[in-house]
Amino acid sequence: MRLDLLRWLRTPVGTAILYSGTMSFVLLKAIALVMPLRAAAGDEAEGLDVTMHGEEAYLQAGGMDAIPAPARPEKHGAVIKAPVEA
Repeated sequence: MRLDLLRWLRTPVGTAILYSGTMSFVLLKAIALVMPLRAAAGDEAEGLDVTMHGEEAYLQAGGMDAIPAPARPEKHGAVIKAPVEA
């Protein structure tokens, strides 16, 4: 592989990464001046499906109350094992 080509490509790739990151930041800041970028905490707590669309997701399974909260995995040495539900 030609190392001189890789060295030459370093500049345009770095420029593209820097440009896209800068423009994303600028555009998100401009949008944030006009409207919020995140839903309100109360809306998130109630569920965005209900507050935005007026209907609850996962109705066939009993709604969000039927979905168990994820358990924290326990550490056993270097391997993390998730708890097994009965």
